[in-house]
Formats: sequence, C-alpha cells, structure tokens
Amino acid sequence: MAITWKALDDRGGVEGTGTQTTTNAYVACLTWDCLHVPKKTIVLTETGGSNDIKYKVLVRARIGGQQVEDVQETTLSASGHAAIQYEYPWAEIEVQVKAATGGSQGDLQIDCVGQSQAS
Repeated sequence: MAITWKALDDRGGVEGTGTQTTTNAYVACLTWDCLHVPKKTIVLTETGGSNDIKYKVLVRARIGGQQVEDVQETTLSASGHAAIQYEYPWAEIEVQVKAATGGSQGDLQIDCVGQSQAS
C-alpha cells in the first residue's frame, strides 16, 4: 500500500490517504515516521461492505527502537470505521490489517492527519 502524503502547513502538519485489500495474513497498511508530529489521527474504514477485517497498531518510542503492540487485534465490521488518536509523540506508528475470515478479503480506506506542535 502506498499512502499519498500532502503538507498541510509550513509547521510540519501532514495528511495522507490510501487503500488496501486484506490478505489472510497481517500486512502493514500504514507505516508512519511521525516523531515530530505529536497529534495524530488515523481513520480506518472498511469499504467493501461485505467482509470484516482485523487490525492492530504497533508503535516505536524512538527510531530503530523496540516495536510494541499498542492496540491489540480488533475486528472492524463490514462498512464500519475506527478512529485512532495519539497525542504522544511516537517515533513510528504501524497499522496492520488482515481478513477476519480466511479467503474473505475486505477493502480498507485509511486516512490520517498529523498536526505539528505549533498548529
């Protein structure tokens, strides 16, 4: 998956968007190097309308540091959405997704926005 990023202002604010079709195993749909972006919002939306997906969120406190699971495996229902918000300045956030039922793939829209300290 490729996230398309756009600067919001000259103080470090950014927004991004992308899509992903799930597989039977976890794959990263977002890997965000966001050390200097303290306020972050990530919205996941299942757009296929018929299959649930599972997601989890992994974070790093510093670049190259240990990756830990911050949001455990959670089911997102067909046509459902989830909003994940952080005010902690994680160095990296990774969102991983997979099909809730093997062989029944879901489609995902991911939108994210980050605001700089000065915003």
